[in-house]
This record gives sequence, C-alpha cells and structure tokens, in this order.
Amino acid sequence: MIKDKNSSEKKIEKKISLANIQTLILLLLFLIFLGNHFYPRNEIVQAQLEIRNWPLSIKKHLQMAEVYFNRGYKKQAIEEFKKAEILYNSLSFLDLLNNTKNRIEKTKKLLFYPEKIRQDINYWETVLKSKPHFRDVFLRLSILNYQLYQHKKTREYWEQAFYLDPNNKVVQKLGRIIEVFKN
Repeated sequence: MIKDKNSSEKKIEKKISLANIQTLILLLLFLIFLGNHFYPRNEIVQAQLEIRNWPLSIKKHLQMAEVYFNRGYKKQAIEEFKKAEILYNSLSFLDLLNNTKNRIEKTKKLLFYPEKIRQDINYWETVLKSKPHFRDVFLRLSILNYQLYQHKKTREYWEQAFYLDPNNKVVQKLGRIIEVFKN
C-alpha cells in the first residue's frame, strides 16, 4: 500500500513539473511576443540599435547607410558609408570571401550612382551642342533622364530622337516605354 502511495505521488509530481514547464514555455512565448510588439518598427531606429549593439560591424554600418539613403538622408548615408569603409580598411583581413567588399561596392553604387548619371548627362549635353542632329545622343539623354525620374526631359529628348528617325526600332521601343509620361 505504501509503495502504491509513493508511486502515485511520484506520478503527481511528474504531472506538476510537466505543467510547470508548459507554463514557463507559454510565459516565455508571451514575453517574446510582447517584446516583438514593442520593438521599434522604424527602420532607422532599428538600424541605430543594431549599430549600438555591434559598433564594429561593417555590415551594420552599410545597412544603416542604405536605410538613410532610402529615407532621403543622403548626407547621413554618406557619413555612415565612410565609417564602414574605415572599418573595412582596418578589418579587411577578416573578409576572406570578399562578401563585405562586394557589399561595400553595392552600397557605393547605390549612394553615388545618381551622381554618375548626372555627370553622364552633362557630358552628352556638351556632345549635343557640337552634334545637334545625332539621334543616338538624344536617345542616350532620354535614357539617362529616365533613370533619374526626370520624366519631362525624358520625353523631350525622346521626341527629338523620334523627329530625327521615326522609323528606328530602338526609338519606337523607347517611346513605348516612356508612353506613360504623356501629359
């Protein structure tokens, strides 16, 4: 009789400990859910928190630069990018597979690509002054302005190219692409 009592007590203790474990798991899941609910949703704040946790992470600085750039803060994006470059120059020996270097190049293109397009536009506009009847120059200027979302200029340069060579397949194809910009 005493053995049965001890075995039943042990079974009850196991059930209680199992119930405690389940309760703890549910409490932990609830806390995780609550933490996610109050975790900042703003990308800038999230990136700043990650940098605060990992100040020597090149990837975190690059991520911050991209977030700033996407939100329209170009000056801060460039500053953050320069921090990442400085860190990379110091820690490049750790980048055995060149993943970080590739990420730096990708971010560099993102930050400085519009500047390159503007330089190309200036160049082709000077070419246009000396050769005002070259269809390809107008097409090039139209495409470059399209990349900068300058819809009015895109259309104007395309119209000049179309005027010079309306039967050209490239001119017609570009016309179909920019048809959306009609006023």
